[in-house]
Amino acid sequence: MKLRAQHELDAIKDAWRLDGAVIVWNRDANGGKRKGDPVGYSTRKFGHKNVFLTINGKLTGFVYSRIVWFLHTGAYPEKEIDHIDCNPDNDHPSNLRLASREENLHNTRFGKTRQAYKGTYQDRRSGKWHCQVQAFGEVHGRYGFATQLEAYNVRMQLAKELHGNFAR
Repeated sequence: MKLRAQHELDAIKDAWRLDGAVIVWNRDANGGKRKGDPVGYSTRKFGHKNVFLTINGKLTGFVYSRIVWFLHTGAYPEKEIDHIDCNPDNDHPSNLRLASREENLHNTRFGKTRQAYKGTYQDRRSGKWHCQVQAFGEVHGRYGFATQLEAYNVRMQLAKELHGNFAR
């Protein structure tokens, strides 16, 4: 995780402030931006937003949610920022929390297959449904359910035990 230099943090505080969950200009800026106007952003592939600020003549990019965290708490995050509801558009401070990389990966909406019932699969030979959860480098599974929903419910109980508040 890249920690920011103090001069960058000072430049952010000088240029931007938080208005609810929206980063706004703290002063007039180039391009006709006025104090109080929302800061423009670009959206990355998976919906997360980037904002840019010219610091010492160099255009510098920042992750929107990290700046919201910084402006809300006054401390630049040393860990990853996790969106509790898995919605990268919801950058309200109440929806953000610090997380390790592993904790952040626990809190994802879909598994690799992008099925509605994450962590479940059907055995082609027996037709039974299985579930699995990965935690701390190990795969934990339960097997032999009649329906996918049964397997998913057991998977969610297992995820809650292994992942705690980051279970999804």
